[in-house]
Amino acid sequence: MIVYKEGVKADDPKLAEKVLRTKQLGAGTAFGELALMYGDKRTATVVAEVDCELFALDGATFKNVIVKQSLTQKHVSLELLN
Repeated sequence: MIVYKEGVKADDPKLAEKVLRTKQLGAGTAFGELALMYGDKRTATVVAEVDCELFALDGATFKNVIVKQSLTQKHVSLELLN
């Protein structure tokens, strides 16, 4: 994953010079959740080094999954208290 300095646009001709940090992600790693939660534009680029499968969600689906998971966890917690 390549994270760029704040305010950098994807079409910047000097994009390679404006890298803030890089990080290698392993199998099963998730990324992009903050942009989905808050409707922000992306701030990183992810490039696969080997063939892989990618699972993508749109913002509405992601929020729906988070809400349902949160409700499930609250239900389990309430059951444990009874």
